[in-house]
Amino acid sequence: MSLIRNKQKGSVSLFVVIFAALLIITITVAFIRIMLQDQMQATSNDLSKSALDSAYAGVEDAKRAVIRYQEECPAGPSTNAVCDNWTDLMNGKNCDATQQVLGTAASVVNGEVQVGNDANLNQAYMCVNVKLDTPEYINTLSPGASQVVPLKANKPFDTVTIEWFSRSDLDRSSAIGGIKPIILTTSSLLKKKINWSPQTPSLMRAQLLQFGQNFTMDSFDIANSTKANTATVFMLPSTVGSNKLDFAIDYTSGSLQQVKCDSSFTSVGGAGNYGCKVALKLPLPVGASSINDRKDAYLRLQTPYNAQTNYRVTLSNSSTPVLFSGVQPEVDSTGRASDLFRRVVTRIDSKNNFAYIDGALDIEGSLCKTFTVGERPEDYKPSTTCTP
Repeated sequence: MSLIRNKQKGSVSLFVVIFAALLIITITVAFIRIMLQDQMQATSNDLSKSALDSAYAGVEDAKRAVIRYQEECPAGPSTNAVCDNWTDLMNGKNCDATQQVLGTAASVVNGEVQVGNDANLNQAYMCVNVKLDTPEYINTLSPGASQVVPLKANKPFDTVTIEWFSRSDLDRSSAIGGIKPIILTTSSLLKKKINWSPQTPSLMRAQLLQFGQNFTMDSFDIANSTKANTATVFMLPSTVGSNKLDFAIDYTSGSLQQVKCDSSFTSVGGAGNYGCKVALKLPLPVGASSINDRKDAYLRLQTPYNAQTNYRVTLSNSSTPVLFSGVQPEVDSTGRASDLFRRVVTRIDSKNNFAYIDGALDIEGSLCKTFTVGERPEDYKPSTTCTP
């Protein structure tokens, strides 16, 4: 009987087991690391959103402070010591201006105002700066809507500059190698709305409403070549035309005024943020002898031919810039959640507490108005079946 000896020692199996164990450990560690990273990212996102909410809470308190300031001090700085103090506070340099105006300074603890009751988030906002006087009014217009911009300043002005159609208004969906140029023509004819390209700035309708120190309603009906309390100018974007118009002269013509726009955003709009820019010289109000006699003025804007139009309005006295006073205050608010901070810089429209009506109808009897209009004057057909 022969004896068979097996000299194999199982080294291969041992290496397989070791490498398998290392692979499983590596995969497990990788999954744990991914889970921890996701958890940290979720926590960071939660804190970031909470800090942003805290900053917006500061903005809301700033709105309340601005409303109270305007209600208590409608004339701005005056001989009233309280109004003088509040005006000084709202110059964009005081972190506690909101609490001082609202009378809630006692709620400030270590320079912070606590927000919410979640101890884990520990939300608060600090250093909310309010700047009443701003160099411009910025907003967005949509078709079928109009916006009224109060032309209110602490200094006299005689020119309103309107810039519209920003880079973000362009359709960049198929742009290759940069921003699409604005599509402009030399035509002075108004196209149909369906033929208006998204890359063409909208027609801008600017209506001026103003009155002087001695104002009566019938002065709206007074026609004067140098003075007016109401005037409207229709401005058509073009490759030709002017960047300077005069309300007193151009509104009486009744035709479209061509405004020279820039198809590449290189020469118009200051830093090139807007494609079209025009400076409108304001007439004196009826009965006024100088720009110092202008008591109140409003600018009503409409852009009926594009889905969205961003615009900016600035004031000046000849070539000297003039600041808007309390029309669109700027708020700079910093919020915190735990050890994460977020900052918000935004504008607030202080005119929201007053309703600007686009149109009104006031009659004592019945009303019946039915007619058909078209592209040609002969398309107008008055109704014969309308019975009030």
